[in-house]
Amino acid sequence: MRSTSAVSASFEALADTATDAIVVIDEASTITFANPAVERIFGYTPAELIGQPLDVVMPERLRGVHHRGIARYLQTGRRNISWSSVALPGR
Repeated sequence: MRSTSAVSASFEALADTATDAIVVIDEASTITFANPAVERIFGYTPAELIGQPLDVVMPERLRGVHHRGIARYLQTGRRNISWSSVALPGR
């Protein structure tokens, strides 16, 4: 079994070389990690995104759906949408 730090280092190495944007959020939908590809796709550096709400990279039409989904999840613990399969358009 790998240690958490080994998994974290492996994840970061993978994310740093990925051509797709990888963004990790916390339960409040605040961005806690963003890989270098976010700059090419969304126009923000990873440092600019860390600490920002996820909806900063979402089109306006998806923001309400996202906020309702997060609120429902926090209230019930049930996911309504598999966010792992959602693609957000870049710039």
